[in-house]
Amino acid sequence: MYDALIPVALTMLAGYVWQRVEPGGLDAQTVANVLNQLLLRLFAPVLIFAVLVRAELGMEVVAIPVAGVASILAGVGFSVLFYGYLGRKINLSRQRQGSLVLASSFANGSLALPVCMALFGEAGMKGAMLFDLLATVPMIWTLGVMIAIWYSGGSLAPGGLGREMLRLPPLWGVAAALLVKALGIEVPEVALDAGWNFGQAGIPLMVFIIGLSLRIDQLRHVGLLAPALAIRLLVAPAVGLLVGWVLSVDTQTLTITALAMASASPAVGILLTYRYELDAPLYGAALSLSMVGYMVIAPLYLMFL
Repeated sequence: MYDALIPVALTMLAGYVWQRVEPGGLDAQTVANVLNQLLLRLFAPVLIFAVLVRAELGMEVVAIPVAGVASILAGVGFSVLFYGYLGRKINLSRQRQGSLVLASSFANGSLALPVCMALFGEAGMKGAMLFDLLATVPMIWTLGVMIAIWYSGGSLAPGGLGREMLRLPPLWGVAAALLVKALGIEVPEVALDAGWNFGQAGIPLMVFIIGLSLRIDQLRHVGLLAPALAIRLLVAPAVGLLVGWVLSVDTQTLTITALAMASASPAVGILLTYRYELDAPLYGAALSLSMVGYMVIAPLYLMFL
């Protein structure tokens, strides 16, 4: 397991080193913005299409998203209750509560994908993609946005949520792949090979971007962050695993789903905290700590499942 995690950790470290050194005068934010656009609009949709068109889709198309949504809802429920209680006890601001709820509730598909792929090959990639694209992405751009707005004291415009979802090219890749499979269209194997090879270039970039987002200096707030870490890595995935078990998911798929559900907080949460004026540095600290925690706890999920 650790052999699979070492390349991921080193790529993440390279991103963090870039953030500190800024080679060529290129700051981390500029580099992250460019790479994010490349991933979002080019590498991710192509890779998603190539993987899903090739994949034999069965019960996991339903089971993985259902388990994933259950884990997200559990994370939201536990974190809202806990940090609401803590807010009353120690006068924790709503902006800080909102950042910690977001960090507790949603998983980082960009980190889970290379780990699952390294351990389970194409099956791992397919499972991680199904979790990310059919559970995390829809939930964070709907429920996550609503949480951010609620804690910021703003108002909700439901039409904006729908437009935000339709602007996500990775979801176009999912829709195109499902349409091709539903219509029985044969995509030439050479085209799928090209898409697979091209899209794989984006996987290390995902991890590198995570390294660019690490905020080690904010870890002094570990007392506030520890409960969020426990919910993110243990409590929420446990609920999702229970749902997966009830749905009779096979062991390999359940393990892949667990590794995805227990992943670190998502980098997109930083965008939400900035956009809705929550505590972005605190969220960055939660993201950083959850990444370290994931590297420690992922082998345990693999060992016991």
